[in-house]
Amino acid sequence: MQLASFQTPNLALPSEGSKAIATVLDFSETNRIVGDLQNEVINGKLDFIQSIYIDNADNPANLDLTFIGAPISQRIRAQPYTQGWYPISWPVGNARFVAETTEGVAINLIFANYAMPYYQNGAVPGVLVVPNLTNLALDAIALGAGSDTQLVAGVLAQTIRLYRGIFSVDSPTVLKWTDGAGGTVLFTAQLTAGGSMAFQPSGIHWFTTTSGNDLTLNSSGACNLYGGFGYVQN
Repeated sequence: MQLASFQTPNLALPSEGSKAIATVLDFSETNRIVGDLQNEVINGKLDFIQSIYIDNADNPANLDLTFIGAPISQRIRAQPYTQGWYPISWPVGNARFVAETTEGVAINLIFANYAMPYYQNGAVPGVLVVPNLTNLALDAIALGAGSDTQLVAGVLAQTIRLYRGIFSVDSPTVLKWTDGAGGTVLFTAQLTAGGSMAFQPSGIHWFTTTSGNDLTLNSSGACNLYGGFGYVQN
């Protein structure tokens, strides 16, 4: 079997000196981004790429970066809640990659034309990591029959992700958490008088709104709502 080979820039000295390019991958409304640094290579900003810094520290999911153009694509997987430098064996003259993760995050990258030793820091394996949350208490919030109640106001270009919560009602109702008023139903719970339900704390959000939308709660019956929840909005 004839194995394919390709030229890489590993440990080569760049003619332009040590340089880096920083970028942000915005996954607020998508889970897949195709990137290309070809213009930076053509314009002489970088001769080639040897290393990449990935800041996945605020992401509860893996980030997969696949560098394409070689006979076999190279994939780098940054684990949840980690950050670090990774070496790249990218073919000379190619500068394309595909990035994939769950929606609702923005991830910083730094591409460097010099070699950096691999390192990674992050959460202790096996320990549940919940991000820093904004916590909101619910004390006898009156819900009207069939009405929508705004739990968190939307902010332009930001999503709302719920990580934990407990909700109790004093009358029978069906609660629907929605992506904005009248929007997509994110979660539904049928509760009796005095009934409650809980979202246990998790390193993965239970649900998320789309960019700019409110987090809304719809109640099928009139009742008072008690409890509280924790969320991230960015």
